[in-house]
Amino acid sequence: MREYGSCGCVQREKASETHTKHGYHLKDAPRRAKWLWAQYRLAWEDYLARIEEQQGKCAICPRGIGADDPRTHVDHDHESGNVRGILCHYCNLALGYMEDDAERMRRAAEYIERTRSVPD
Repeated sequence: MREYGSCGCVQREKASETHTKHGYHLKDAPRRAKWLWAQYRLAWEDYLARIEEQQGKCAICPRGIGADDPRTHVDHDHESGNVRGILCHYCNLALGYMEDDAERMRRAAEYIERTRSVPD
């Protein structure tokens, strides 16, 4: 048996019709839509359109993202509140750790390039 988070549903051998492949409960879609609106003033349809515009990929890297994946994040400017794009979990964390500081990110990229090992 496989248990899913807060919904308390239990799945046996095959995927339940009420869950996506990521274990995200479909009943949570309206809840997520309400949260997106309250948090970012982003309508569910606009959220889906952004993901489609990004061809189902993170706005920074080629990782796939999905509206039903709890690891998909809305990136926004913390000063203006404007939504910048939809990111994967890792890119969202990276921006957060870099405190949205573009100069710091450029220096980090330069550091990686400068210290990259070249195979023998």
